[in-house]
Amino acid sequence: MGRNFQNYHFQTAALMRLEAEMRPEVETKLEVEMSPEAEMKLEVEMRPEAKTKLEVEMRPESETKLEVEMRPEAKTKLEVEMRPEAKTKLEVEMRPEVETMACVL
Repeated sequence: MGRNFQNYHFQTAALMRLEAEMRPEVETKLEVEMSPEAEMKLEVEMRPEAKTKLEVEMRPESETKLEVEMRPEAKTKLEVEMRPEAKTKLEVEMRPEVETMACVL
């Protein structure tokens, strides 16, 4: 999995944060499991050349699943904050026409 990243880091204090850039050469799939101690923040920038799928499973007291598919033509930034108490499933598709930033709480 590490080879799909150009850089990443975790902060395990009050906020867990993942930053990743996916390489545009291949179709990539990223799966991440985060622990439920606190609010979690996931920030991902994907390059526009590649067809990419990002799938994140968060396992707090209840089950949380975040699934994002980003289209390859657009330069996009997605930022998501999910609370660990809730049982949620979020699916987002971002359109390729414009640079986009989405924020979901």
